[in-house]
Amino acid sequence: MLLAQNPTVIELKNVRFIEYFSDAEQFLGVDLKNTSKLPALDVRVDVMNHRGANTYKDLKPLVLSQSNMRRGLAEAPLSYLPDSEGSMPLSSITDIRKVVGIPDGFCIYGASLRPKDLNELSELTPSNNLMGSSSSKSVPLLLRIRYKSIFDQVYTSFNWVFIDIADRRSDFVMISNTRAKLVCLE
Repeated sequence: MLLAQNPTVIELKNVRFIEYFSDAEQFLGVDLKNTSKLPALDVRVDVMNHRGANTYKDLKPLVLSQSNMRRGLAEAPLSYLPDSEGSMPLSSITDIRKVVGIPDGFCIYGASLRPKDLNELSELTPSNNLMGSSSSKSVPLLLRIRYKSIFDQVYTSFNWVFIDIADRRSDFVMISNTRAKLVCLE
């Protein structure tokens, strides 16, 4: 009864590229929130290799470079107190570029929980018009979030996040139906 009334829940609130003072480049990071009344223990987030996997059991985590900030903490397991939130670095922008297979001539300009626009999931072809040109898309990346409850239950969830890329020659990108100047993160 106590367990049923007090589930441990970690939610993925945001994904973004973050500059940590101890790293030479930006890292893809996640913002997590413990929405429960109990702590979440040993919280881990992995970037998964979803290519060729037929089931979730077939998925394997990718081995990616760690942030110096995480190494400085001796990669100790992270815990989230009840109703708390925090950020966690996952991988360098260089590794993310390799993992998602960004074509030459394209750059990363952001990350999000949803694709910017369903039209952006189409082929990467520059469109020229009188207003300038834009060629962008959102590339999916699969994350696995694992943690334990104080009752020693293990929870696992999978979340798709999106790496936003654009042709470096683009004048702008569309973000929420608004034109924005392209600013490459790398």
